[in-house]
Amino acid sequence: MRKHCSLIYRIAPKQSVGAMYAGDPDLALFEEQARYCRPDVKNKNIREIMRILGPEIQATVLGIKTPEQALKDAAVVANRLLESGK
Repeated sequence: MRKHCSLIYRIAPKQSVGAMYAGDPDLALFEEQARYCRPDVKNKNIREIMRILGPEIQATVLGIKTPEQALKDAAVVANRLLESGK
């Protein structure tokens, strides 16, 4: 994937705008996947859950764990957090 660090890209806030990056395969994929993001999701534990996921994602990238194992391990810890009611 190419790096686009020197430019700022935006995703249209409305689907009616249509595809803005159809000519760029990397950004077109990002644009397609962005429709699954929800900026309004609120959970008091989200920051802690992200701290749980971070090391698991890193372990996957480094080849220490499979994606399935990393997700399973993260789910165990995250579920404990959620069940504790903190």
